[in-house]
Amino acid sequence: MPSISATGIDSGSGLDVNGLVSKLVGAERAPVDNRLNRQEAQIQANISALGTFRGALADFQESLKTLRDSTDLHKVSTNSSDEDILAVTATNGAQQGNYQIEVSQLAQAHRLTSETFLSDIEPIGTGNLSFQFGRVDPATNRFDLNKDASVKNIQITDNNSSLRGIKESVNQAGMGVRATIVNDGQGFRLVFTAEGTGEINSLRVLINDDGDAADKTGLSRLGYDPIRLDGKGMHLIETARAQDARINIDGIEVISSSNKIDGAIEGLLLNIKNLTSNEPVQVKADFDLDAVIESVRGFVNSYNAMNDVIKSVAGYDPATKQAGPLAGDPTIRGVTEQIRRLMGVSFAEINEEYVSLASLGVDTQNNGNLLLDENKLRDAIESNLLEVEQVFAKAGSASDTLVKFISAQNETKMGAYPLRITQLATHGYYIGDESGNLRN
Repeated sequence: MPSISATGIDSGSGLDVNGLVSKLVGAERAPVDNRLNRQEAQIQANISALGTFRGALADFQESLKTLRDSTDLHKVSTNSSDEDILAVTATNGAQQGNYQIEVSQLAQAHRLTSETFLSDIEPIGTGNLSFQFGRVDPATNRFDLNKDASVKNIQITDNNSSLRGIKESVNQAGMGVRATIVNDGQGFRLVFTAEGTGEINSLRVLINDDGDAADKTGLSRLGYDPIRLDGKGMHLIETARAQDARINIDGIEVISSSNKIDGAIEGLLLNIKNLTSNEPVQVKADFDLDAVIESVRGFVNSYNAMNDVIKSVAGYDPATKQAGPLAGDPTIRGVTEQIRRLMGVSFAEINEEYVSLASLGVDTQNNGNLLLDENKLRDAIESNLLEVEQVFAKAGSASDTLVKFISAQNETKMGAYPLRITQLATHGYYIGDESGNLRN
């Protein structure tokens, strides 16, 4: 019988050639794989270390926000003895002080109401409504216009000649007058209310219709001209007089067109709500020293946390003889050196007494961390807040009280700059003569 035979070292010999080849290949690859694995682990460690450093740096930058802005650093806390009568808020430039304030009159908006009409959808006339804002000068019987409010004309045609149409046209104009319709049980009344308070926002409504603008027919029934000596053209009824707010601050009367009075006391916004009765309202403004110390404390803690991270990711531990994953990294080293240089900047060019962080009680220790002496910082703040601000914030000052420092940009270089003023800005104007010519 014929037979088939196979020869070779892997045939019938029991020798696992495939296995041997796999092991030989594996043995050759092992050093390469180990090296790649080590590199991957190193890269992952570096990425993790960079993320940790970035987070610490971001926290440090966040701690600087309340120190970089002088308005945040210069915090003033306020208190009113009766919030139902007068509320007070500190703004830029607020100073410490105690004040006695009496409120004798609240600012009020002007309100005019029409006569009663039987319908709010029937036409009442066509023409033009001219709204003016200002006040009547009783000495000259002249209507002095509010220079901050423009005259607004509303054209009334057959399409909008009803009370409802006039109301919608006035409101859509957005001119500072709110129109409403009230049904008093006898009929419909159109009401005009000035959105601005104070005497300077008194309303004058002039009519130009198809007849006599001063009669009591057609659109003329909505006229209100307070300077007409004959009394004609005053067909609207004044249901609320325009008036200013009147308060007394430590014996000084202050008049304001608004119930929110800003500037009467530098840096304080007064919001008056009701009249005082027997006792004046006590208003106090105190510098919030603890808030500044808390901000500096947060800065020191964030800096120390960042410094600890730098040492762990880029430093060398002599005890374990191990270096951080980013030891020697030029980026980390550059950022670190830049920050440490800033910690040692001298402010002698702009300050006389507090010329460094150390002079404020912020000292650098041997391990690179900062140590805060809060008592020394408190003394510095109480002694010369401006110089403290100029160490931390984008602040500035002028040697002449008639010159005011407003702001500085990030690119502004620290230093003292001479300023010479040769001419102040003035307004130009023209006056018309009888011939219609203009001269300045």
